Amino acid sequence: MQIFGGGEELLQRSDVPQWNLIPDTYTLSGFSMTPSGGSIDDTKTELKQDSEMIISSKVAHLWGNNAIGSGVKLPQSLYLTKGIYTLSFICKHFDPNNNGAYPIGLYDDSATESKLLGQCGVRKTFEKTSITFAVSESKNYGSLRIGTTSGWPYPAGSIYLGDFKLEHGNLATLWAPALKDFAYQSDLDALRTEIDQLKQNK
Repeated sequence: MQIFGGGEELLQRSDVPQWNLIPDTYTLSGFSMTPSGGSIDDTKTELKQDSEMIISSKVAHLWGNNAIGSGVKLPQSLYLTKGIYTLSFICKHFDPNNNGAYPIGLYDDSATESKLLGQCGVRKTFEKTSITFAVSESKNYGSLRIGTTSGWPYPAGSIYLGDFKLEHGNLATLWAPALKDFAYQSDLDALRTEIDQLKQNK
């Protein structure tokens, strides 16, 4: 979808953000790391000059010599209805000897055999990437994990991921908070209070 004004294109659909289906992606509260390497770090402290590339205050840091089964877990109790979804994030690997893309994927660990829902590549410079996948059954998906698809160790120097966003459809739009996020909720409450005051002053 495109929006035109005065005969010129003003916005594309990807420029108009949808609400994030994952709460607390700014602070990564509820995210966790699986064993074999990884941590949730402060974005500005960890990334320093690269920190301006990421909106979120925390960043998922993947590292470890044994990358099989490791990675960052999305929050528990993530209820998804049947349909198409896109998970997007900003990422970068810091391996000075690897100029290619390192493969990572989105897994559903709820089954005995982890199911790969989709995959993408992480490159040497920060960029936004996304994974589109289908949900065939409406249920609670509490075991979604992003990790390596190769079984290789994570690149020397690590992989960083931030600005996670899950949304309906097959297009990744600009990062936005979830409706449940506290910052948004406090703004909404303040707006409701202001509206109530205006009504009383009529």
